[in-house]
Amino acid sequence: MARKKARWVAEDLFSSTWLQYENKCFYLSHVEKSWDGARLTCENNYGSRLVEVGSSFENDFLKNEATVYGQSYWLGGSDTQTQGTWMWVSSQTTFTFTDWFEGEPSSYPLEDCVRMTKPTFKWGDFYCSTQYRFICEQK
Repeated sequence: MARKKARWVAEDLFSSTWLQYENKCFYLSHVEKSWDGARLTCENNYGSRLVEVGSSFENDFLKNEATVYGQSYWLGGSDTQTQGTWMWVSSQTTFTFTDWFEGEPSSYPLEDCVRMTKPTFKWGDFYCSTQYRFICEQK
């Protein structure tokens, strides 16, 4: 991937588990939590938020990193406020970029949270109570 060279560990800014891409640092968790548990962990443990993917380049970077671990990850999007209106919860902004898997998001009323789903790492909506790894971001 052409943008792969942007990957480096941001040891000066965060612990060695954070990665930098452009003006953001990312933490890919090794533990699984519900979507809300993941959101709270990002906020309370790391002073960050669940990731809000803003471009195809950023998405490709995250997909490439997620592929290393082969796990699905929670992202910071949800439609819990208004069914079918997908928003980044921390910033309260609607999506300007998406990478939905074919047939997603579904119309199931309880699938309200966005995950990056293995093995393709395209996005899907799923039950927020399900436990997955998660990605935090810090600007």
